[in-house]
Amino acid sequence: MEKRIIKIVKTPSKKYLFALAVVYFASHIFLTSIRLQNWKNTVTLWNDTIKKTRFTHLPFLSLGNFYLRKVNIYNAQYYLNKAYERNSQDIDILVNLSALKFVQKDYASSMSYLKKAQIIKPDNAEILNRMGILNVYMLSLIH
Repeated sequence: MEKRIIKIVKTPSKKYLFALAVVYFASHIFLTSIRLQNWKNTVTLWNDTIKKTRFTHLPFLSLGNFYLRKVNIYNAQYYLNKAYERNSQDIDILVNLSALKFVQKDYASSMSYLKKAQIIKPDNAEILNRMGILNVYMLSLIH
């Protein structure tokens, strides 16, 4: 008969696990600090995201919204249009393009974007509310 030798596998010691955890967290902190140097503000964060995800509309939408809040119309229009090119069915893009056109006093285009959004989501309260406000505003310009 053949004798079989079975080795008993020991579980790692606590010292080994602690050392492994320290190395993991130290490397994580180091890599995060390197990445944070690239992301000094909102613009650098989203530009870095755009470089890494070229085919999605979300970073363009986020950067367009940032510029729209800062009333930087030129950059807001550029990034919102890029988002629209990538996804013309996104309600957030349409609503924000409508807000941009409103700021530019192009009320017909503003309403056009809201109507496109309403076709996609007919019962969306935000869209209906904005359409109502825009209608009242446009009527007040006539009178």
